[in-house]
Amino acid sequence: MKATAKPSIAVVEEDPEILASLRQLLSSVHIDAEWFDSADALWAKGALSSRWQCVLADVGTAGVAGAHFIQQLPLYGINAPAILLLEPNDVPTAVEALKSGAADVLEKPFNGQMLLDAVHDAQRRARNASQSRERRRDLRAIFSDLTSREFDVAIALVRGLSNREIASALQISPKTVEVYRSRVMQKTQATSLCDLIRMAIKANLVEEEIKNVGAF
Repeated sequence: MKATAKPSIAVVEEDPEILASLRQLLSSVHIDAEWFDSADALWAKGALSSRWQCVLADVGTAGVAGAHFIQQLPLYGINAPAILLLEPNDVPTAVEALKSGAADVLEKPFNGQMLLDAVHDAQRRARNASQSRERRRDLRAIFSDLTSREFDVAIALVRGLSNREIASALQISPKTVEVYRSRVMQKTQATSLCDLIRMAIKANLVEEEIKNVGAF
């Protein structure tokens, strides 16, 4: 069986001294990293970013400009948490970067243990986010297996409508609603109405359908 690639981080750094320090630090704890000397070089590899669990970038590196860099990441398909290395006392950049969604900001010269802690925390967040996305995909697949009518009944149940209200809205009998309700619970394997509601919320279906279904 082919070995799975180790989780990786992307590092954007052009300063030779800082680059050498980061290489030594990350390799000392067996963190596999991909190295870039500019933001443009990182953007060019954005389509391959799914293996990155963290982006570490030096604001002094070409094309890395604090908050703007953070905002650009998703535009290039990069959804990994980002950590920025800043010049000492650059408070405005730190504040704007954090407001824009940076996972952390660290001043240069950085403390090795603090940087590793930040990287490990970002990797943990990335793993949790990945698991949440996988769970959401699985749940959406479950709901997509419902027929159109079963789906309508499921969303109506999640929205809190009674069997009579659903029957009136869909112009079917309450008894038919019961049949569809039973099928929904069986196909989704929900153990209760509360369980079905939790599944729909985790699948991000509730708000979408409330906007799209005006009949109820």
